[in-house]
Amino acid sequence: MTEQIVKEQVAIEIKNLSKHYQKENSQMTVLDNINLTINKGEFITIVGHSGCGKSTLLKMIAGMVNIDAGSIEVNQQPIEQSNEHCAMIFQESRLFPWLTVSENVGIGLKHLNKQEKYEKINTYLNLVGLKDFENAYPKALSGGMAQRAAIARGLVMNTDILLFDEPFGALDAMTKIQMQNEVLRIRQEEKKTMILVTHDIEEAIYLGDRVVVLSSRPGKIRDIVPIHIDGKKERTHDQFISYKNKIHDYFFEPHRDEIEFYI
Repeated sequence: MTEQIVKEQVAIEIKNLSKHYQKENSQMTVLDNINLTINKGEFITIVGHSGCGKSTLLKMIAGMVNIDAGSIEVNQQPIEQSNEHCAMIFQESRLFPWLTVSENVGIGLKHLNKQEKYEKINTYLNLVGLKDFENAYPKALSGGMAQRAAIARGLVMNTDILLFDEPFGALDAMTKIQMQNEVLRIRQEEKKTMILVTHDIEEAIYLGDRVVVLSSRPGKIRDIVPIHIDGKKERTHDQFISYKNKIHDYFFEPHRDEIEFYI
């Protein structure tokens, strides 16, 4: 396999990435020397303590936060201030309450004519199971339905990459599991590259092809854990539990040496 073919399979290349914030008279390092390669179609999950820079990393990939040191390339191109290759889905659905579900999903499609816009919105409302609620307003939706609408809004932009910033953190346990399965189904159909930030180790293992474990601030990559489970990925599977224990130990063994992991 030639180097060019290998490069073409890469969706995101992060090299020596660091982020600092000025705090009164001192500088606070949030992310320190992050190195990560993400292939097209891969689902990467990122776990770490609060304040370790998980969401900052996601926003840097999206072009929402400036890079202080290092680089991020998406599809072999340095990211611009706004990354048109990525759509971000947040913990809150961020739907406009005065717009219907259909209008919220299509808010970024002003460049399309009325028929094209309708067809595209319709496609993704069907995909997330909200076609019957296209004329409903956000106040009529449950938390899970609102997040489905937010996912449809991200998908409708037809970006290569979907970024999830703790999208299910505010949902009840059953709805959370339903939404996790929904995202896996959408991933299977859409074949997109996905990156999800979470505090939930089980969620990270269930959704991810690889789990990136960040240290406490300043965030460094302690490990990258490839997830390989024989047969269907069930939370009660011995291999699943083994992965959970391994990742759990990174957060609850205080004397474990921190390492920086390169890939």
